[in-house]
This record gives sequence, structure tokens and C-alpha cells, in this order.
Amino acid sequence: MKKILFILVLSMGLVMCKTSKTTAAKTTKAKPEVAYNDNFKAAPDAEKTATLKALKATGETQGVLILTKNFKGENITISSAAKKFYTGYPISNMGNGLAEKIAIDNTADITIYDNHTKKEAVIKASDSKKYKFVYVEKKPGAKNPFAITYSNKLAKFD
Repeated sequence: MKKILFILVLSMGLVMCKTSKTTAAKTTKAKPEVAYNDNFKAAPDAEKTATLKALKATGETQGVLILTKNFKGENITISSAAKKFYTGYPISNMGNGLAEKIAIDNTADITIYDNHTKKEAVIKASDSKKYKFVYVEKKPGAKNPFAITYSNKLAKFD
């Protein structure tokens, strides 16, 4: 009787035991959408020059980062390894799509960090050196919520 009880308890214990497999979670950073585009309605040269002067971005080592659509007041930080260019709560204008214009140093990689989604995008210095304007749009629901467009034209924001 004791043997049967022992075998029964042992078999129940073995049935309840489960081999567990643990796999290392893969953490792949989602990359933002990137485009290189000069095919859009551009602002007149006088407006482009005035914007560059107002932002003090006329030199070859400066560029302009423009936050456009779908910014809804989230805490956004824009920085490089050496300098913080912007920290704020940009809100996109529903009429023209413009949220903010920021002068940046195009000789270093620039990081855009959204404190709400805890996601970031990196603007590579190798790309920003070639283009004067970098447009950043938010894509809600995407793995990386940023879309980056490089251009040498200032878009017309009416």
C-alpha cells in the first residue's frame, strides 16, 4: 500500500514538473522612416534666407531641424553628445503642420527622444551634412514613431 501511494505521489510530481525554456529577448531598435526629397512646394529664397538668419544657421556646419506633423505636446528632447538643442512640448499647427524650427550642428549625430513613447531616432551627421533642412514627422502607431526627410529646400508652410 505504501509503495502504491509513493508511486502515485511520485508520478503526480513528475507530471506537474515542466521543463521551461528561457530564450533571450531580442531587442531590435526600430529604425525611423527616412526619405531624401526636394520635390515639394518650396518657400521663396528670401524666406529661406530670413529663416536661416533668424535661426543663426547660415554656416556650413549648421542645419535646421523642423518638427512637422502629429506633435501633440509630448516632451521632446533634441541633442547631440556635446549639446542639448531643444527640450520642449511642441504642438503641430493643424493648418500648416509646423510645430517647431530648431538650429542644429550638422557635424554630430543628433538624437530625437520622445519621453512619452520612450522612443528615439538618430539623425546621422553623414546625412545632415549633405542637406540644410531635416524634417521630422511623427507616425503614431509605428514601431519607431518618427519619419525623417532630408532636403535642401525650405518647405512652404502657409
